[in-house]
Amino acid sequence: MRSEHEIEIPKLGIFRLSIHVADLLLVSEGSIEWVREPRVRRVWHALFFSTLAIAAAVLLVRPFLSDALAHSPELTLAWRVLMVACWSWLLGLLVLLSYRHYRYLILHSLDLRLQSTVVFYATGVILFSYLYRALYVLDPSLFHYPASPVVPTATATPLGFLQGLESGLQFMVYSACTAVTLAFPHISSASIVVSTLNFVEVILSLLTFGVVIATLIQRSSQAA
Repeated sequence: MRSEHEIEIPKLGIFRLSIHVADLLLVSEGSIEWVREPRVRRVWHALFFSTLAIAAAVLLVRPFLSDALAHSPELTLAWRVLMVACWSWLLGLLVLLSYRHYRYLILHSLDLRLQSTVVFYATGVILFSYLYRALYVLDPSLFHYPASPVVPTATATPLGFLQGLESGLQFMVYSACTAVTLAFPHISSASIVVSTLNFVEVILSLLTFGVVIATLIQRSSQAA
C-alpha cells in the first residue's frame, strides 16, 4: 500500500506509447517479465525514439532539403554520411536490446519467446538492408550492382517511385539472402567494408537461430 505522503508521478505520454509498442511487439503468451527490467527498457526507449527521429528526418526534413541537395555535392555527401550513421546506430541499439533481453531471460530462467525472436530477426534484416543501400548511395564502388535501377551522382536527384521501390526491395532481398549465406545474383560485395558487414549479419543470424533452437528444446523438455 502507498503511504499517505507518497506522491505518484505520472508517466509521460510519449514513454507510455513506447512501452505500449514494446508490449505489442515483444510480449507474447502473457509473458511480461522482460519489460520489467530497467536496463532493457532504457535500450528499448532509445531504439524507439531514435527510429521516430530518423523517420521524421527522412519523411519530413528530407523533402525540404531537396533543392539544396540537388545543387550541393557537399550537403549531399553530409546527408548520405548521416544516413549511414543513423542506420548503424539503430542496428547497434537492436543488437544491444537483443543481448540484454535474452541475458535477462536466461539469467532468471524465464521462457524464451519465439515472437520476440522473430521480431528481432526481421528487424535486423530490414536495418541491414537500409544500411547496405545507404552505403551504396554513398559509394557505389562498395558493391557489384551492374543492373541497379538507381545510379547515385554527386548530388541527390529526385527518384521515381518505382525506381526507389525496386532498389529498396533488391537490397531487402540481398540482406535476407546474406543472413542465410545465400548469394543474390543482382548484388554482391565489392569491398572489405561490405564483406565485413556481411560477416557480422551472418554471425548475428546464426546467434538468432541458436536462440530459436534453444527455445524449441526448452519447450520440448517442458512438454515431456
